[in-house]
Amino acid sequence: MSYGYREHQIRSVLGRPRRPRTPRQFLRTGPLIDPQKAHELASPDGDLLASTADGNIVLRSAVDGRPVPLTTDGTPEHEYRFDLVDPALANLGMAFLACNWLPDSSRLAVYKVDNRGVHAAPQVHYLKREDEVVHRYHAQAGGRLERTTLHVLDVYGRPAVELDLGDTTDTYPVHASWLPGGSHLVAAC
Repeated sequence: MSYGYREHQIRSVLGRPRRPRTPRQFLRTGPLIDPQKAHELASPDGDLLASTADGNIVLRSAVDGRPVPLTTDGTPEHEYRFDLVDPALANLGMAFLACNWLPDSSRLAVYKVDNRGVHAAPQVHYLKREDEVVHRYHAQAGGRLERTTLHVLDVYGRPAVELDLGDTTDTYPVHASWLPGGSHLVAAC
């Protein structure tokens, strides 16, 4: 049987077609706004795609599409997030690409955001048949800010490691990125 060049490229070792390693969309949460559509974050080797669901980090195999939760203790009030930057903005110099993945794809740097005690502001969705009110976390002046901690998750199931950033009560870790060799993780607060 003869295959065209493109079809030959996407064939697996067993001769069955491989699914394309295309990131899917997921809903990414953030303060003040409704969850926004974002694309999964591919690992450096392209075999895993990271996203969030229900406050947890989820990995999906790029080969067979199976999702596997990497964390299970997240909730909407105490959720995991990771840096996600639109590559188009980075190419224009308007953002920096984030290197959440260790270069060998074995670990992922993530944030755990604790919204307990943070004011939940009402937000009304008027463009529905019935008005809908949802509450989004929104720190008020003089009120409690969310507390963010930095964690390194191991894709092979070893326990997560929380990195000591000191007291992050009144600061926001802005960016965490692995150095190219993977020897250090740099966090900017």
